[in-house]
Amino acid sequence: MGKRLKPNNALADELWRTSNQDARILAMLIADAKTLDHAELDRWVREVDYYTLADMFTTDLIKDGPSAKEKADAWSASDLEYVGQAGWNLAAVLALGKYDLPDGYFEAYLDRIESGIGVAKNRVRHAMNGALIAIGVRGERLRAKAEKVATKIARVDVDHGETGCVTPEAIPYIEKTWARKAKKSA
Repeated sequence: MGKRLKPNNALADELWRTSNQDARILAMLIADAKTLDHAELDRWVREVDYYTLADMFTTDLIKDGPSAKEKADAWSASDLEYVGQAGWNLAAVLALGKYDLPDGYFEAYLDRIESGIGVAKNRVRHAMNGALIAIGVRGERLRAKAEKVATKIARVDVDHGETGCVTPEAIPYIEKTWARKAKKSA
């Protein structure tokens, strides 16, 4: 349905305001992040009330918008669990993407992960761990720093509820990804 509809921010906002999860998913699929204003994005993310919606908010709406870096910085510092999750997810997307960001930008995130993951809220911890992995696979220099952080913080425990989901261990995941990269380039 989202593919049949053209980008329409007014309709997306109406759908979002219903608070219905399905309507919000459709809203994200038809909204144009490039033309949504900052206040609108901030309002929407504050109203996210489910971890899957926070994931989609990042991957389906914000990642290609002009404010992705700014939103990653602001939202990852939020005390609201799903806003923080969205911010850290966005940091991971930026690390994995072909965005023109220097390694130093991600080093600051590694420092924040090291000092804050132990006290972060449940879904934020999960997203921080994902960002740690993403940063660790971005480049060799960041890999070494990410693995040092992963060693210091050890295993990250996340309550996934009654699901089969598990939180990946950062170092083995980073190592496997680098091994796949090496095999692919050989």
